[in-house]
Amino acid sequence: MQSNSLTTEFPTVLAKDLAMRLSSRRGADGIAELIERLRPYWEKLQAVWPPTDQETGAAALGQALMNAAKGGDSPDLVTKEIRLRHTGADNGGGDSAVCANIVRSLIEALCDGNTQQAYQAALAISAASPAHTWNDVGFLINLALARLHIERSEFELAAAAAKRNLDQFICPTSQYMLYRSLAAKAQSGAPVVGSEIFIGGLSERFCSEPFDTLATGTGRLGGAPSFFACACPGTAPYPLAFSEPNATRERLWNGEEIQEIRRSILDGDFTYCSRKVCPYIVHGTLPKRAEIIDPRLRDIIDNRRVVLDTPPVKVTLGHDPSCNLACPSCRTKLMVLKNEARAAFDDASRNVLLPLLADAPVTLILQQTAILLDPSITETYSIALMQIDMLS
Repeated sequence: MQSNSLTTEFPTVLAKDLAMRLSSRRGADGIAELIERLRPYWEKLQAVWPPTDQETGAAALGQALMNAAKGGDSPDLVTKEIRLRHTGADNGGGDSAVCANIVRSLIEALCDGNTQQAYQAALAISAASPAHTWNDVGFLINLALARLHIERSEFELAAAAAKRNLDQFICPTSQYMLYRSLAAKAQSGAPVVGSEIFIGGLSERFCSEPFDTLATGTGRLGGAPSFFACACPGTAPYPLAFSEPNATRERLWNGEEIQEIRRSILDGDFTYCSRKVCPYIVHGTLPKRAEIIDPRLRDIIDNRRVVLDTPPVKVTLGHDPSCNLACPSCRTKLMVLKNEARAAFDDASRNVLLPLLADAPVTLILQQTAILLDPSITETYSIALMQIDMLS
């Protein structure tokens, strides 16, 4: 893994590669600022390149790459393929899809564009730094490796890289890469047996959630409470108005994030829906779009509407994970919503939720857990869904 052409000057080819893989909601200025944030890391990367040995040196390189990726990431960045940031990204120090693409670009720049050399470097880092937790070195390298394996038609290896991440943490990017790996294998004509994720086509199916529902929650990855376009944030863990705590009702209901989710449903790619978690996808029970007869939904499908004049039909409240129990089926530790998060949602209730409930007929769904505190009673009762019809 030798390279003699590295200089402290930030390589032009890296800037072009980053612009090819990533986009910014701030346009060209956002990509330019990403490059400026990465400049200080380039010299540090060269200091550990090439690795002096297969273990210590590769581990040091991996750590330097992760530091650069997380230092370069910012809330305005998304990938060209997954154009939204997922919940939990702020907790892990960056969005995994964005950071993995930065890592990939940096490795290829270190290898002067030699794809085989970059592949060998990624393998060495993965061997030296296996994934142990969310968004660590091994986690990001597995995502980069999954893409490299797909490009080399090594579909089983690509799936294995994604699964190594999913063994550690529920990650929408890793789920997406597992799907892409196995779907590519099926498209190649090779049999896919015992798939752990739904790989069938969804172009003939429809889901009304992003057109009907505005939900609060934290998603399966945790993260700050936010708004989502699905009653179950774990199945579509991409927050609306990401990093905007004071978003307006219109920004949430017709903003760029929910428009992109709606676009994915209408196009039939379902990019932002979990093919591993969503029961309707997994069990094949999503309705066929040709069979939709509801006039409002029929109009949405026929005219490909991603901006809606009508308000939500359902509002689901599930943003408070507080509970005095830590059941293994739900969580591994006690959770209590912090006062600042509760205050933020009190503001959101006044500015967004209450106006929504007042404007039109809507079904309010409360998701919470009621615990009997009497120690003589051992049973717990869960209020999974409480539906209340709110009439204006």
